[in-house]
Amino acid sequence: MSQLTPRQRTRRAAILEMQDRKELKMGIYVDVYARSLVSATWGTALLWLKAVITPVNFRDELVRGSVAILFPVATGKSRPRSWAVPSPIG
Repeated sequence: MSQLTPRQRTRRAAILEMQDRKELKMGIYVDVYARSLVSATWGTALLWLKAVITPVNFRDELVRGSVAILFPVATGKSRPRSWAVPSPIG
């Protein structure tokens, strides 16, 4: 395992748990996905700080970004329950 921040380690643990539940494919670069999820969180926070998104939209944008990252490696088992993404169009 490469050097990960505490936030990245938390995301890594979540990804490994999803793999154990067969919700994500095996053989993926877990650390890369963990860093990507943290990057998406920081990106969403920056958009909020720059008033590009509102506090009301923050959670939906965060979920949307995480889903976009994990969707390509998701198994059919996780898609029905986990991928209901809020629409950006009200």
